[in-house]
Amino acid sequence: MAQSRISESFQNEGDLSSRLAAFGARRQLQKTILGLLIDGRRMFAGTAGATRLDPPVAQNWLVPAACLAKPITATLLAQAISTCDLGWSHEIADVLALAGPQKTKLAGVTLAHLLNHTHGLDAATAVPIPRTPEGFVDVDGLCDRIAARPLSSPGRLYSYSNFGVGLAAAALERLSSQHYSQLIQHSEWWANGRDSQPSQPLPPEHVCPATGNRFGLTVSQWLDLLEAHLADVSGRGDPALTRALTSLRTSPVPLPGWSSSELGACLGWKYYGDDWFGHNSNRTGSSALLRFNPRQRIAVVVEAADSSAFIVLAGLFGAALPEVSNLRPPRLLNPQESAGLHLDRYAGAYVQAQSRLSVGATSQGRLYMRVSTQDSKVQSLECVIRPAEREMFIPETRDTEFPFVQFVAEGPACASEYVWNGRQLWRRE
Repeated sequence: MAQSRISESFQNEGDLSSRLAAFGARRQLQKTILGLLIDGRRMFAGTAGATRLDPPVAQNWLVPAACLAKPITATLLAQAISTCDLGWSHEIADVLALAGPQKTKLAGVTLAHLLNHTHGLDAATAVPIPRTPEGFVDVDGLCDRIAARPLSSPGRLYSYSNFGVGLAAAALERLSSQHYSQLIQHSEWWANGRDSQPSQPLPPEHVCPATGNRFGLTVSQWLDLLEAHLADVSGRGDPALTRALTSLRTSPVPLPGWSSSELGACLGWKYYGDDWFGHNSNRTGSSALLRFNPRQRIAVVVEAADSSAFIVLAGLFGAALPEVSNLRPPRLLNPQESAGLHLDRYAGAYVQAQSRLSVGATSQGRLYMRVSTQDSKVQSLECVIRPAEREMFIPETRDTEFPFVQFVAEGPACASEYVWNGRQLWRRE
C-alpha cells in the first residue's frame, strides 16, 4: 500500500474512527488510542469497548513513555549535535571528560555506538539508571555496573540494553548543564498541545532516559516529535538540525540474527525496512508504538490497553508495513534435515552479566538449554530446544524471554560464538 492508498483509506477522522471501531469490535479490544499524520494532516481516534472516543480525547490522551523514551533521548542528542561542535563518531569518554578506569572501560565507544546498542559492553545489569544526589545521571555508578569482560568490541554487534541511552543522557546533561527532565520540558514538542496538562516541573527522578519512569506525552506531542523527523524532506526547519535528524536514519546497523519485526537499529530507532522507523513499549496492562516513514511523510502513534499495539497497527495498515508483510516465523526442520546437524558446534556455556545459558545434548541426541543466574544458583528455564532454519532453535517450553535461540558464528563450519534471542547476546564463556 503506497502513500496514496493510505491517504485514500484515511481521508478524514471519520474514516479512521470507523476503521478502528470495526477492528476493535472484531478483536474485542478494551481501549485503543491512535494518532495518524499524513503529509501534515492530523487525525485522531479512540475506542473504549464499543464506545468511540471523541477526537480531542484521543488527541490529548497521555501515553506513558516507558521504552519510547529511547527515541526521545536520540532526538535530543541529535538536537544537541546540531548546535555543538560534535559528531556521532565522538567518543563518549571524551564528551564526558572521563579519566582513569572509567575512560579505559569506555575506550572506543562512540555516541553512535551508544544509541545503536553496539557499544559491546556487557551492561545488562545497568537498571535502573543511577543518579547523583543532585539528580543527574551518575556516570561513575553506571560504569561500575559494567562487567569486566565485554560482549564484543565497540561497533561489532548489536545487543539491546538501557546502558547506552543512560550514557547518552549523561552527555546531554553535561553539554547543557541541565537535568535530562529539563531538556524534555524545554523542547518544542513538549510545549505543543499540553494545555490540559499540569505545568509544574518534572522532577529528575520521575524521568528515565531509557525506560521513561513516570512521564509521558500526549498523542499530539508524540506526533510533534515524529513530525520533526519528517521535516527534512519538505525543506522546513533548521538546516543543522535537519542534517542531524537525517543522520539518525543513515546506514541502519543490522541485527546479529533473526527478529520477528525489525531489521536493524538507527541511532535510537528501530528500522523495519522500506524507510519505516519506530520503537515499541510494552508495560503491564498496555503497549504502545511509534512509526514514521520520511519518504511517505507518514507518522503513527498507537496505544492499546490489554492488547498488542502491533496487532492494531497490522489490522489497520496491513501489508503497507514491511514488518507485517515480511513476518514469517522460523520453520522447524524435519527429521531428515535435523539428522545432518553437528550439535557439538552449539554445546557450551554462554554468559552475560545477568544470566548464564548452558547448552548440551541429551542421550537421545537432542539439544537442551538451561537458563540460570550467572552463579548458576537460581534456574529459570530448562527444556529441549528443537532445530529450525537459520541456526535457530525453538524451546519446547514457551518462554517470553526466549521465544527462540539462534547461534551466531563466524562461518558455517565454525563453533558458535554467541546465542541471540531476538534482543540480546550471550557470549561463549
